[in-house]
Amino acid sequence: MKIEQRGTVTSVYLDIAQLDQWVMLRSDAHHDSKLCDRSAELRHLKLAQERNALIVDAGDTFDLMQGRYDPRRSYDEIRPELLHDNY
Repeated sequence: MKIEQRGTVTSVYLDIAQLDQWVMLRSDAHHDSKLCDRSAELRHLKLAQERNALIVDAGDTFDLMQGRYDPRRSYDEIRPELLHDNY
């Protein structure tokens, strides 16, 4: 495996021809959203754990654009148990 950093971009190179390793690639989980299928997320993560897989989370794990001054915010999309002043 080779990891290369150029500015804000991180590249990971794997020689898959010689790799005997499960890899879970995921992005856009939005774990804090009402629309997140948490049961599917948990099922997939458990499967990755059972297979001793590398987990590559490519971003947007959370919505994180719900800040007080962010014009894109919509608290209607956030899970109710997370709606606090310190979210």
